[in-house]
Amino acid sequence: MTEMEMQSLRIVLADLTFPARRWEIITKADWYGADAVTTHRLHQLPARPKPYRDLRELIRTLNELGT
Repeated sequence: MTEMEMQSLRIVLADLTFPARRWEIITKADWYGADAVTTHRLHQLPARPKPYRDLRELIRTLNELGT
């Protein structure tokens, strides 16, 4: 994930309260009107029983996925 993509994600999710579940992250991005690339990346997040603790964990997970 490039620095520009990370900055875009920070802007899109600026008002999101963490910890947050996958559906909350995607809903917030949709509500914000995120671009297609960001939306696609967020839809690649794995569903998991525990929420994402913070934006750093979210970005780390996206980087690990290589999306």
